[in-house]
Amino acid sequence: MAQQVRVGTFIYRINPNNDKELQRCSYGSSSWSRVAEFNGYHILDLLLMPNGKDIEVYTDRYVYVRENSGNIRKR
Repeated sequence: MAQQVRVGTFIYRINPNNDKELQRCSYGSSSWSRVAEFNGYHILDLLLMPNGKDIEVYTDRYVYVRENSGNIRKR
């Protein structure tokens, strides 16, 4: 299970204190910010897609894609 995924200059992670929240920080930083919550569903896994820019977010209900543009959609 991936807890963190690096995309460009950012690192994305499942919040260790709230597994319903996706966070990110700049590479080399220690300050994390909230990116998204997924309708109250628990995040189970993160996967970097083959294009190297989008992230698949597996929850206990749906699979979401966080696109490099910042859009989040259900897959």
